[in-house]
Amino acid sequence: MKLGTSGSRFESNEKVLSASFKISQLITKSKKPLTIGENLLKPCLLTAVEKILGAETKKKIQEIPLSNNTVKARIDEMSFDIEEQLLVRIKNSPFFALQCDKTTDVSQCCQLCNAPKIVLSIEKTYPFSENFLYLRSFVLEFYYPKQ
Repeated sequence: MKLGTSGSRFESNEKVLSASFKISQLITKSKKPLTIGENLLKPCLLTAVEKILGAETKKKIQEIPLSNNTVKARIDEMSFDIEEQLLVRIKNSPFFALQCDKTTDVSQCCQLCNAPKIVLSIEKTYPFSENFLYLRSFVLEFYYPKQ
């Protein structure tokens, strides 16, 4: 990593940042704990790269941030970006419908699921797009009258 122009922050190499995002995405898809990045993946990468490509390449791989906080931040950033893209598509579409569904999980927690159906264009062969927008949990408190 290089020292930034302001002198207080580090500039990250674009390839290192891209690798960090891609690895974070793979960790998420595997549904493993976020700590697997720094506890398993990075040591495996460093060992393999050192044996195959040498110490110079190992130094570059060591720059990839894979701590659980970094992986969580990457996942949050990707999630926010996807949500923003979806909201822009909804705002730019001529028509849309919002499907809402409620459910209760095994711990009796109420959840609300929203899935918008978007009309992309009237002329296209497949003019509709269906996406998952969000799932929110609600904590309900029941008050029983005293008897």
